[in-house]
Amino acid sequence: TSPRSAAVAALVAGARKAEARGPSEAEMASRLNAFMKATAGPYTVRGAEVVVTPQFRMNGGLNQAGLPRIEKVVGPNVWREIAMDASRSTTGKGSPDAIRKTTQALIDSPAFAKYAHLDAETAIRKMQWDFGIGLDCSGYVHQAFLFARGTGDASAPSSKFGLGKVEL
Repeated sequence: TSPRSAAVAALVAGARKAEARGPSEAEMASRLNAFMKATAGPYTVRGAEVVVTPQFRMNGGLNQAGLPRIEKVVGPNVWREIAMDASRSTTGKGSPDAIRKTTQALIDSPAFAKYAHLDAETAIRKMQWDFGIGLDCSGYVHQAFLFARGTGDASAPSSKFGLGKVEL
């Protein structure tokens, strides 16, 4: 075995060992902060980039009727592009990308004129509330956990993380 092969083998073994023990506390904190940042847009409003964290909401809340209203205001062409994202974003389970796409589609629609008198951040928050867009407890925690563990794959088996079988 050459010295180079031995060095590569040692690196691979070290990486496997690190993967087996999982990320450090500092890595987890960094990843959680990065996930929170990823949920905040950015959005383009009146030609400017705006960063706003999404509403934290509960499914079944006072603003639950948002999905049919979104479909109506964005029109059929945009709706075909965002329907699944909008569905997830109005049930509290949307990914940062789904929330961003849905929110931006509403910003770009005539419905955003209702919020023209507000500063951009307040306008986005009010619009997200009015249309029921945001994350709920389980949506945020589930996605943040997967992100912190180094995967954004919501379909990853729970056993991969030592959680055992999850009963629904």
